[in-house]
Amino acid sequence: MEETAAANEAPRHDGSETRRSASAGSFKSFVARRVLPRLPNAIARRIRRAYYLRLVRTSQPDQLPCRPVVEALVQTGDGVVDIGANIGVFTRYLADRVGPKGRVWAIEPVPETFDALAFNVRRLKLRNVEPIHCAVSDREGFVTMSIPRFHDGAENYYRAKIGETDRADAVRNVRVPVRS
Repeated sequence: MEETAAANEAPRHDGSETRRSASAGSFKSFVARRVLPRLPNAIARRIRRAYYLRLVRTSQPDQLPCRPVVEALVQTGDGVVDIGANIGVFTRYLADRVGPKGRVWAIEPVPETFDALAFNVRRLKLRNVEPIHCAVSDREGFVTMSIPRFHDGAENYYRAKIGETDRADAVRNVRVPVRS
């Protein structure tokens, strides 16, 4: 009886779990690329915020490949800068690492991604984190970031880059403040 129960709980090798995971990933991709762009902005924003908050909340520091380096360099009470903070996964880890007496400056230039970052910092009550909406360079001013689109038309914030473009794959060009 115990062997049967253990066998039922063991991972299956027939690929069913893989198919289920791939299916879940495909569904998320479908929703992100096909459904969200067609929703009113306010609704799509709420869905993205909830999804990104869940990602940051459930992220595990042991999944970060640079963890050993951070543990060697960043101590309680330190001040650190997270450039390209995205939605805040690494920011949250740094906030925990430096503790309440430390400080994290989380910098994110892409407006929609910064919105998610700032939302996550507020909701997770990361009081030692200051989200900053800007790009970083050797000169202050403004730059234009181009946000490309996926084949289906959804914006690809992850591939946003500095430099204006008029290529067909650019959804829009966004003017972003720069600090040095």
